[in-house]
Amino acid sequence: CSCQYVTGTVDCRGAHLSQIPANLSVTTEYLDFTNNSISNVSRGALDALQGLQYLMLDRNDIAYIEWDSFRALTRLSELHLDHNSLTDARKEMFSGLGRLSLLSLSSNELETFTFLYAKDLDYLKILKLDRNKIARIPAGAFNGLINLRYLHLEFNQVTYLEAWTFAGLWSLELLYLNGNRISHTSYQAFAELQSIRALYLDANNLENISFEVFKNVKTVHLALHLSHNPWHCDCDLQRTFSKIYQVTRLSIADYSNITCHNPTELRDVPMGSVRLCIAELVTILIITATVILATIAAIFRAANSRKRKLMRTRHCHVRDY
Repeated sequence: CSCQYVTGTVDCRGAHLSQIPANLSVTTEYLDFTNNSISNVSRGALDALQGLQYLMLDRNDIAYIEWDSFRALTRLSELHLDHNSLTDARKEMFSGLGRLSLLSLSSNELETFTFLYAKDLDYLKILKLDRNKIARIPAGAFNGLINLRYLHLEFNQVTYLEAWTFAGLWSLELLYLNGNRISHTSYQAFAELQSIRALYLDANNLENISFEVFKNVKTVHLALHLSHNPWHCDCDLQRTFSKIYQVTRLSIADYSNITCHNPTELRDVPMGSVRLCIAELVTILIITATVILATIAAIFRAANSRKRKLMRTRHCHVRDY
């Protein structure tokens, strides 16, 4: 193969490789196979590289990774598999990677995945699953990634967030869910995120959302990103945003960019300039005042009616005398 060798580094970018070569130096620490035609990673192909710390397999044709293919790479820190053809990602593919801090699977064809109880990945800090075809995130799918800090799930096809979707992610700080199709979320979806600092829900299909979704997040401070959703601007939504601002540990980072989509007369109007709750309150007060006035008027009419009857009765008594 036409790879470039420098002490500890093997550069095989664009070397027209269809498989991982067998003659790699055992002292290799940095290995780059970007932009080749490798279609799979087979068990044993990398076993000799026990000192490897960085492995780049971006922009190949990888559709299959045999279980335990990376088991010998106990010192591996970063594994890049972006822009391949993987449809599934399971913890068994990454067994043995006890020192892995970054796993990138961006821009594949992923539809399913599970890292449930992935004990070998408990050192992982960054997981990138963005730009795939993920439509559902099973509850507890990440349970076991106790040190994960950054989770990228943006630009997938997720429509609903189940209860306990992110259970076990106690160290998670940044969660990217922007660019999906999320229209509903369980009150308990984010309940166990104790360290979350920023939650990106912008550019989804949210028309409304309950304050309870964020109320259950126990963190020091959480910045929410909610713009570019088709919000239905009504008093309930405005009340939700108002409650968020009343909680000191919550804020909306992009509030100035949030606009109404419905009703039609408010389309593209900034949410911050709409005073729906005030209008609703005024309407309620007017209705209440109208009812009170009508009641008072009815009481007066009844009193006047009784007075007239009493006067007629007295007049009749006078005539009898």
